[in-house]
Amino acid sequence: MKRSLPLLLLALSLCAALPARAASSRWTQLGPAGHGQGEILSLASDPSRPDRVFAGLFGGGIARSGDGGRSWRSFGEGLRIPVINWIVVHPALGRLVFASDGVFLYRSLNDGRTWEPSSLRGVRALAADPRDPNVAWAAAFGGLYRTRDRGTTWERVQANLPRGYGATSVTISPADPRRMYVMVTAPSGFGLWTTADGGRTWVRRNRARAVLGIVLQADLHDARTVYLLNFREIQRSRDTGQTFELFFNTGAAGSPLDLQPRFLALDPLDPAVAYVSFAFSGIGDGLYRTTDGGRTWRLLSAGLPESFVLTALAVSSEGTVLLGLETFGSLAVYRSADRG
Repeated sequence: MKRSLPLLLLALSLCAALPARAASSRWTQLGPAGHGQGEILSLASDPSRPDRVFAGLFGGGIARSGDGGRSWRSFGEGLRIPVINWIVVHPALGRLVFASDGVFLYRSLNDGRTWEPSSLRGVRALAADPRDPNVAWAAAFGGLYRTRDRGTTWERVQANLPRGYGATSVTISPADPRRMYVMVTAPSGFGLWTTADGGRTWVRRNRARAVLGIVLQADLHDARTVYLLNFREIQRSRDTGQTFELFFNTGAAGSPLDLQPRFLALDPLDPAVAYVSFAFSGIGDGLYRTTDGGRTWRLLSAGLPESFVLTALAVSSEGTVLLGLETFGSLAVYRSADRG
């Protein structure tokens, strides 16, 4: 596994030397890679510096670009995990970066150059306060945790949440950081909880039979709107989780095939624009875009390979879309500055 990392980083570093795609293409291919080098499992853009992009690699490394993905450098000193499933760049302090494999949590205080482990374990998701550089929240097997010192220490949040609960997903509204949503597992049942006062008090919104496959994502523009992703569809609530409506599934996309949504990315500049990556059952992956708030969806294919596995999806604060793709064993990073 470790032998694959240099090949992957070498492929990423060759991005600047690659010829541009045809003028008709809506996507720029930033780097085909060799074979057997692993995957990019996660992508994250710094909200305050949109050209700064982090890539989490299969093999445990971190690659960082300072020019929107054209060139990359390896920064993984101190990381001791085999995969990087997600990366969070703190929106209020770009040099503070968190990374995890879904169990172990690491922190970097210097733009990802060096990393140190956290004492917190079983972390499934992390959300950073967009207005306070010291505060972040982590959903973990042991519950919901908060740091007030940039990840040095973590305290478990109890408030009026169920006794003995765990948390599988957490999200903060950028429109109003006091509004948060967390998916809770507890002996009394599973469900969505929300707070409007920064975590001092919580209200249970709905019950769920199982939550391990559910991911919460707050809308970037409306604090009352939250999205719920599971293996079959994406639902949206416009009333802080009291009721939900269908946002995306096979029928909404107008596809005769069985679509399984994998990632949701929202456009920070236009509340009506969103992207959904999906897996075709037994066929491959694809990418849909809506420009009318989910009423209609368009399959994006111009400039992308005919068949690929989409391993990562991110949208920068300037609206640039970044994809991590694997095609027949080789890696490529694709970028679109015109929404695909």
